Amino acid sequence: MGSISISLCSAVIMSYATFVFGLNQNENSEKTIKPLVSWTGPQSQVHERSFVRIDNQKQWEQVWLEHLGKSRNQAFNDSDTQFQIDFDHSEVIAIFQGLGWNGRGIRLQETKETAAEITIRYENMSYQTSGIDGGGVRVAVYAFLVFPKTSKSFQLQENTQGLKGRPAKWTDRAVLKSSN
Repeated sequence: MGSISISLCSAVIMSYATFVFGLNQNENSEKTIKPLVSWTGPQSQVHERSFVRIDNQKQWEQVWLEHLGKSRNQAFNDSDTQFQIDFDHSEVIAIFQGLGWNGRGIRLQETKETAAEITIRYENMSYQTSGIDGGGVRVAVYAFLVFPKTSKSFQLQENTQGLKGRPAKWTDRAVLKSSN
């Protein structure tokens, strides 16, 4: 009878320890996620570096018009592409790199989620030019990333190491908190 009690007690302790340590491990663990939709390009009319977390239609329309460089009246008269976002279930992270040179857009390197936050790591898709004046092309690179709605913060980090074949150097650019 004594050995059964000791075995049962040991099993309960081991199960409890596995449960407790398993919970702690899950709280700190990371998982890789991807945006539901993303689009990027070199020609935004937002010429200053900025980062915006968009969680409603009114804010989306304002940011989209700024990106296009248009007023509300012009938007209704033009046939520009307009995107409909389900803000009941989704939100948008907008990255505007401001004026720069020789870029095609933004490449997501990785997106990791923990219990506390979502970290987005990205870099500019840049290229080299040559010519009499250097051949540089003026750009204003941007990206729009659609994620499921969350109360977690978004941590944005840019790879600022610009040499091929070298390890990334992640520079913190912004923390975007939820408005909830």
